[in-house]
Amino acid sequence: MGELPFWRSMADGPIATEDEFTAFLDRVGVCLWTPFGRVPLPNLADMMDLAKPDDIWGTWFWKDDLHIARRLFYGKLLAGRPAFVSMPLLPSLIAARGDVDPHTYHEQGRLSAEAVRVYEALVRCRDLATSDLRREAGLADKGDRSTFENAVTALGALFQICKTGITGRTRGTYSYRWGLLEDWLPDTLSVAARIRPHDAARRICAHLASIGATLSRADTRRLFGWDDDTLDAVGL
Repeated sequence: MGELPFWRSMADGPIATEDEFTAFLDRVGVCLWTPFGRVPLPNLADMMDLAKPDDIWGTWFWKDDLHIARRLFYGKLLAGRPAFVSMPLLPSLIAARGDVDPHTYHEQGRLSAEAVRVYEALVRCRDLATSDLRREAGLADKGDRSTFENAVTALGALFQICKTGITGRTRGTYSYRWGLLEDWLPDTLSVAARIRPHDAARRICAHLASIGATLSRADTRRLFGWDDDTLDAVGL
């Protein structure tokens, strides 16, 4: 077995509470919920008590409660994988994407028409429960569920929309409210706007290398969605 990455030593012990996790996340910057193949990014599951593998399911509400409290940012941000980002690192992650316009992405074939409809629904209404958002976007039919989920994931990974609340917690009622990131975290977007995209990408790569999470060019592209110019700029 090879040497464990440095990030595995960046908590005082197995993580068991929300406070312990947010302290760890503030150190590592970005963290997946569970391991993702051979990708060396930090993940919460590996930081918990390995003798109690089922404990990861006890963190189910952390992703929503800590996000809604703005103690971290959560979404399916990295290759569709659930990921947590610390609030200090978030502006750089947003800035590294560069200018993102959903309509331009759609014209380039990089974003579905349904995703644009979801985005436009939130531009009109600003904040909607999941069922209302599906209806407003014309995706309320049962057969539209996966299309809607894919649209929301794509827009979230582009830092256009995010969860803003929970509409129910019991089985069968658990659902969310959605809004535009510009309404949810305007100060974060203001900071991001002052960072040059290539500088932001370099900052992220340097930080990941410092915690033992150096990524290949292919993994960086897949996880962060950076274009060739950005990958070249960071030396990958």
